[in-house]
Amino acid sequence: MKASISRLLSLAVVAIFLFVIAGCNGNTVDEENCENLSNIHIQIAFATDELMSQFESFHEYINAESGEWMIIWTDTPVTDFEYIKIGNDVGSDDYTFFFFEHVIHTIGELVPEKPFMVKSHGQIGTYPSYGVSFIDTNNVKRYFYTYEDMQDGSLIIAEFENKTFDDIVVQF
Repeated sequence: MKASISRLLSLAVVAIFLFVIAGCNGNTVDEENCENLSNIHIQIAFATDELMSQFESFHEYINAESGEWMIIWTDTPVTDFEYIKIGNDVGSDDYTFFFFEHVIHTIGELVPEKPFMVKSHGQIGTYPSYGVSFIDTNNVKRYFYTYEDMQDGSLIIAEFENKTFDDIVVQF
């Protein structure tokens, strides 16, 4: 019986997570807010010699010595770029579920010709662990999580709608 309740609780948490991170990519929670977003193309890939040769310099940060080098870049300059640790927390008493972020590294402005190169761990666990945020050209703060595709090993970056504890509290 406890195993069944635990499975149902896990499925509910995953469903809520997917709903919250839908963002403005066609599966949005709030289509109205997506109209104000600029059309910025953001990319992530493992740092190969071929990819690195396309850029003259990088913003570099080592998050984990044992990690792998990844490059994150945009096609449009953005400000207040942050490399973030993202997660979730479930309150022990009332099963309150919410997301949080922790800023690991900041860059004042990220421009297309000087991307961000970070040495970090890949995705570990059920939920994305790392991501980025920045202010776009419309002065809107945007959030993206990163993870490694389980099928082909490529890196993926996807936008999510960040919710603070005050924005989303789900009681089970």
